[in-house]
Amino acid sequence: MAYCMITTDLVEITNNKSVYSPREDSYLMMNFVLETINGDAVEIGCGTGLSILSLAKKNQSKNYFAIDINYKATILTNYNSNQNRISNIQVVCADSVKSFRREGLPGTLFFNPPYLPEDPVIDKYLSKLELAQFTGGKKGYELTSKIIEQLEDGDILYVIISSLSITPEQIQRLHSAHFFELKSKSVMDDGEILWLLKARKLR
Repeated sequence: MAYCMITTDLVEITNNKSVYSPREDSYLMMNFVLETINGDAVEIGCGTGLSILSLAKKNQSKNYFAIDINYKATILTNYNSNQNRISNIQVVCADSVKSFRREGLPGTLFFNPPYLPEDPVIDKYLSKLELAQFTGGKKGYELTSKIIEQLEDGDILYVIISSLSITPEQIQRLHSAHFFELKSKSVMDDGEILWLLKARKLR
């Protein structure tokens, strides 16, 4: 298994092909949470741990949870946590936050989901692991929608969506019981737009 090292100002991250390798969306999320989140938080889909470990390193008096459905991702995040001597984090293999008693988790969550729609031409050449890293459902946003619907009163979710699957206006119409606020935007070289949204359930 090939390994690579990713170095930032706060952490050194080891990665391998079994886990989504940090890209533009990963750094968009990492930079945002470092500027915005000062308290306890949960990352859904932690991958290598780049964002949540950077946050935990910066705020060592706070508590953090890293969750991923991919067992290999949780092993890797835990390894990177130990390598960076970060102790204020718990890493759990689980299907989002629905596996937990919510009173035991912070109400601030962030999620950089796989958001590409299914592609019958390309997908047949990808493994199940690769599909899980990139594809968010038939239309691309189904996994994101599932997480939004799990929000409880008082929760805040920071989530990235892509113009390849859905726009902020469309996701607002789809989830009319929630309020969305645009927090950041990034335009890729190929014209794809990434939006980082703040979502909460309307009371």
